[in-house]
Amino acid sequence: MIPREPKLIGKSFLKENKPLNGRYVYKTPNPNHPTGWTKTVYFFKNGKLHGTPAMIYPDGREEDWDNGNFIKISFMP
Repeated sequence: MIPREPKLIGKSFLKENKPLNGRYVYKTPNPNHPTGWTKTVYFFKNGKLHGTPAMIYPDGREEDWDNGNFIKISFMP
């Protein structure tokens, strides 16, 4: 299997010139959702996707990543 967002492999993320660490939620508008938004949860360590899971998508899919490298899909919706 491949990650849903392969463009994120090896990418570093910064906020105010500092590497991201911890949990971040990215909201996207979705008029079909009751709240009007869908949320994707990302977990970072030293600016790279990292964790089990490192990504949780609105449909329930979860992906494990290690230091910016995709490992596996840990849960399918």
